[in-house]
Amino acid sequence: MTQDGAPLTVDPPPNTPSGGYEWHLPGPTSDTTATYELTYTVRGAAEVGPDVAELYWDFTGDQHPGLGTVHIDVHLPGDAPNAT
Repeated sequence: MTQDGAPLTVDPPPNTPSGGYEWHLPGPTSDTTATYELTYTVRGAAEVGPDVAELYWDFTGDQHPGLGTVHIDVHLPGDAPNAT
């Protein structure tokens, strides 16, 4: 994960109080605007057939206080064209 292009330290679930992934935000977090980029890979999330691929994935969930713009790139396996 990055904040305004700078990598953030990420702690995995076994090392966090919440039991989920947590990242450390530098400096004060109130009264500021920052851009975050989260990149991850989920292998085997799409069901691929001979002429169609299906992907059912909740990319943002419903636990966020508010999201601005969300941009998602999906890269399908094999020779399938990529979707944006």
